[in-house]
Amino acid sequence: MKTQLSASIGIFLFLMFGCASHKEDKKTNQKFCLSDSLLKIIRFDTVKVRPLFKEVRMTGKISFDDDKVVRVFPPVSGLVQDVTVSLGDYVQKGQVLAKIKSSDMASYNSQYRTALANESIAKRNMEFTDELYKSGAAAEKDLSIARDNYKIAIAEDERIKQVLAIFGEAGNDYYLIKAPISGFIVEKKITEGTILRQDASDNGFTISDLKDIWVLGNAFERDLEGIEVGDSVSVKTLAYDKIYRGVVNRISTTIDPVTKANKVRVVVRNSDFKLHPEMFASVTIHMQTEDELSSIYSEASIFNENRYFIVAYDDKCNTRVIPITPHSIVGNIMYLEEKIPNGMQIISKYQLIVYSKLSNAN
Repeated sequence: MKTQLSASIGIFLFLMFGCASHKEDKKTNQKFCLSDSLLKIIRFDTVKVRPLFKEVRMTGKISFDDDKVVRVFPPVSGLVQDVTVSLGDYVQKGQVLAKIKSSDMASYNSQYRTALANESIAKRNMEFTDELYKSGAAAEKDLSIARDNYKIAIAEDERIKQVLAIFGEAGNDYYLIKAPISGFIVEKKITEGTILRQDASDNGFTISDLKDIWVLGNAFERDLEGIEVGDSVSVKTLAYDKIYRGVVNRISTTIDPVTKANKVRVVVRNSDFKLHPEMFASVTIHMQTEDELSSIYSEASIFNENRYFIVAYDDKCNTRVIPITPHSIVGNIMYLEEKIPNGMQIISKYQLIVYSKLSNAN
């Protein structure tokens, strides 16, 4: 009886564990396949071998493009009686900026009137001498002198006209400061009632078109290696979220004794005129190296348990998780230490869902 009972228990245990083992093997051999609904929402990308870019970040300051700035110096002395523009105004070339009541202009106009009178007198004297010469009452020498005096009077008249063409209109005792170029008033140092001296060294206005501006970045010694003229640059300010693009235009050969940094000059297109001199800027220089590495868009990566992963895709029933090691992240590009085949297809959106399914399946 006992032998029969032991045999029955043994058969039961064999059948129970044997069936369980068979079910477990069947479950293990099942493949995970992406559903049609999941395939509709996920996105794909490919691994690309790209030239490696390095980034150097530095602080900087917006400045004028000195090649497109004009500082206006009043060439006459006098009293400023009217200023027609304000700081920040846009002016057209030739527009009047200010009016100066000037004794210099009064002097030039007096000289002009005197020159006109002398020219008229010299002309009449020459004509009178010419008549006397024809009648034999004057010598040829007298006629020659009269003609020379007339030429001198004409030359003096022309000289004063040219002076007035530079300083203003004839007969006007006011000097009009006019804009030599079109642009923005970025500096204004005179106001109504200001007394100007002709030997003053300070300019009255500064005009810049601001279509292109300079960003002066501070590059420390550790960052200088690899920076070259022509490198692409991203510039961001505290005032705006927009990222402005530019290029390195010049690298200073001297170190500032105060900041211990080299000035890196970047030329930036300022088409919307939102960047203004003296604004603080964050500068990022993108430097291309000779190395090439496998790369992906950062959004395609998965970070879990202190490691990065990507999900490779062959077809709906053949997906796999690949661990990766980032070399560096530049912008939205992640460069990888591993050599992954160029063109490998990966899931770049909703990849975390697939990663979780594959992890549970294993």
